[in-house]
Amino acid sequence: MPNVIDKLITPYGGDLVNLNVDQKRAEALCREAIHFPSVDLNQRQLSDLELLLNGGFSPLRGFMNQADYNSVLNDMCLADGTFWPMPITLDIPDSVAQQLVPGSCLALRDPEGFMLAVITVEELWQPDRTVEAQALFNSDDPAHPRVAHLLQQKGQYVSGRLEGLSLPLRHDFPTLHLTPEELRKSFARRGWRHIIAFQAHQPLHRVQYEFTLRSAMAHEANLLIHPVIGNAESDHPDYFTLIRCYQAIMPRFSSTTTTLSLLPLYPRGSGLREVFWKGIVQRNYGCSHLIVGGEYNDDEGTRRGIDLFQEYCLPANTAKRNAVGIELIPFPRMVYVEERAQYLPLEEVPEGTLSASLSDTELKRRLTEGLKILSGFLTRKY
Repeated sequence: MPNVIDKLITPYGGDLVNLNVDQKRAEALCREAIHFPSVDLNQRQLSDLELLLNGGFSPLRGFMNQADYNSVLNDMCLADGTFWPMPITLDIPDSVAQQLVPGSCLALRDPEGFMLAVITVEELWQPDRTVEAQALFNSDDPAHPRVAHLLQQKGQYVSGRLEGLSLPLRHDFPTLHLTPEELRKSFARRGWRHIIAFQAHQPLHRVQYEFTLRSAMAHEANLLIHPVIGNAESDHPDYFTLIRCYQAIMPRFSSTTTTLSLLPLYPRGSGLREVFWKGIVQRNYGCSHLIVGGEYNDDEGTRRGIDLFQEYCLPANTAKRNAVGIELIPFPRMVYVEERAQYLPLEEVPEGTLSASLSDTELKRRLTEGLKILSGFLTRKY
């Protein structure tokens, strides 16, 4: 009888990378680390490290060297030609970089000082962050918030052999922090073959609930609600409220077709590059489809999913789509049709039928101010 896990989509590059060392090597590194310079990682670095160690960034085997970094910025591929759209780098202060030479070791620690990994240094270099900003955000304007954040970073980039001792410690919701390998095994045990991922960033309200169910039925697939938490402050009350909102809505899905897990991805906000990147990550987690969008732009205009999907489908991006190998599902502009008591994509609403929509911003305002919300906008079980 064939192994059912072989029926799932293969990891990007063929195999899941695992950079965690065995106990003997870990004990040796812990003894030696007293002599190593060290750096405490920030939230973005911790998220990147976790996905490097657990295989979420397969086929990457560490933070990028200068050749890979330049190639990704210029051509969206690694130096060996493998498609990869997002630079994954480790920036360290100049004061730490001055203590390092090729062959020396650098301990990577969490903010509490717990050692998570060690890099054996191969390369140190000073990046041109203006060039990086232009590549990622199509802008080098310091007034752009993401550009400003990047330009404010100081220090050098470091690369080298990465050895993991531990994934970042997570004391909250332990059953929801599943690695790519753990999720794949779970899918295999349940006999799932096609899985649609929805990378939630906010509590799900009815339009998202309706569309995820609609997508699962249309594609005869199962659902993974995969909230992105890499940039969330895990010790903040809002974080616990957010995760409990996801837990509260899960009984409204069928437990035989839908599951919940948390994704330690730190968003970059870099448009189409990010869509391709998220697709690669979801493939490594065993997903065959990814819903794109589902939130309004700041001006409450068109849905990002439609805009990005149209760009994604351009003929110039065919090779990139084929490389990523998963199907994108764009989140359309959904409106509530009261006479049918259901949400429909705007283009499917019969002519002359009254419809209404409620943006995320307006929903939050109404909730905050205690204003009435039409029952059609609230998630409920039929």
